[in-house]
Amino acid sequence: VSKDSTLIPQTECKDMAVYTLTRNEQGGGRKRNHLKPLCLLRPNSPFCVFAPSSVGKSTPWFQKSEMSTLKQMSNFKIHQLLGRIEKRILAANSKNETVVVTDDILLRQRLVDVGAFVMTFEQLWNLLTGF
Repeated sequence: VSKDSTLIPQTECKDMAVYTLTRNEQGGGRKRNHLKPLCLLRPNSPFCVFAPSSVGKSTPWFQKSEMSTLKQMSNFKIHQLLGRIEKRILAANSKNETVVVTDDILLRQRLVDVGAFVMTFEQLWNLLTGF
């Protein structure tokens, strides 16, 4: 792979809204089973939801997956356990933004605190494959 190649052609990329959801100090209680896949079991742990407007062929599935995550959070009233929700824009032409892929909860928390975007391996898989 050359330095100039990208996974997604630049002409098809658009800006992406990233919502950073952060847990509050309240215990998970019965909602623990719904918090675990989002890696939101620990207080103050963050989870990023990516909402692309158009990213090639994988967009419809990736958008459905991310929106499904938000819908599940609403259905199970997980939003009551969120202390902070921030929206930031990840620009398609930006060269200085960092997106880190990890399932490590502690690393994710430190990265979000310094302004990086964090994606789980499942989110990356959904973005790249479209399945």
